[in-house]
Amino acid sequence: MPTSELGVIEEIEDSREIWSDEERDFTPWLCEEIDILKDILEIDIEDVEMEKNVGGYTADIVAEDINGGKIVIENQLTETDHRHLGQLLTYAAGLDVHTMVWITNKAKEEHKEAIDWLNRKSGKDTNFFLLEIEVLRIDDSAPAPRFNIVSEPLEWEPIKEEELSETQRLRLSFWRSFKEYCNEKGVPFNCRKPKDNHWYSFSIGKSHFHCNWIIRKREKSVGCKFIITRDDAEKIFEEIKENKEEIEERVGHELEWNKGEDMKRSTIDLWADYDYTVKDDWDEIFEWMKENGKRFYRVFKDEVNKLDLD
Repeated sequence: MPTSELGVIEEIEDSREIWSDEERDFTPWLCEEIDILKDILEIDIEDVEMEKNVGGYTADIVAEDINGGKIVIENQLTETDHRHLGQLLTYAAGLDVHTMVWITNKAKEEHKEAIDWLNRKSGKDTNFFLLEIEVLRIDDSAPAPRFNIVSEPLEWEPIKEEELSETQRLRLSFWRSFKEYCNEKGVPFNCRKPKDNHWYSFSIGKSHFHCNWIIRKREKSVGCKFIITRDDAEKIFEEIKENKEEIEERVGHELEWNKGEDMKRSTIDLWADYDYTVKDDWDEIFEWMKENGKRFYRVFKDEVNKLDLD
């Protein structure tokens, strides 16, 4: 292509040229396009609500992750200030928040340092993100927003593979290769950033319900689990089990039905005999996990949508 045909990238310095009013324009847009944040933060964001009262303030967006942890998103289409930092902490306390996201046009250094400090002191129970938004345009094209992470929780930092055990490195390599396989073949849900765990989660679009792929070294098996983590997990489990025959027919396999007695967790499982440590078998394992993950997603998403949830 001749260089004369290349476009010129222009940055729109004030995002209020695109969203003139934060409450009426930007917040509703972000709710509609919440998948953008899901991909950037590697978090499944469900049950999104706008304008929730907390003390004397109103949180812009309140949502939940797949385990029911509260997420609050605070929007500020100007430079960061102490008032919004104070609101952020008020929401964290008032809603017992698990993840706080502060979106701004420009983050001042003192506020970046404050969020970094909060992440160091809060541990794994509360996570703080500080994001800058910029809006770009190529010649006369439609403006395109881009979010840049300025501060993030410590556990979101790149994995130091040299500090992992041999088993952890193998699991990480397995999940990274599996994610590439799913992206290439196509699945109806987002695959998140792989870690070195023996499980890999995906969302079905409703908090307190999700699925895990599992790899087990000692048992030489892999699996797919549908997981309920509500306070009334046993009751929900029994409601879903009423459709056991239809569910197993749609999945194409008999399933293990595990009601968590006296626990806020019940699961429905499918297992297959595969040794994930044998790399020559990975493509076959990936295909089994992908296909059954797709079936679990469709079947249990339908089942959850039938429930009368509070």
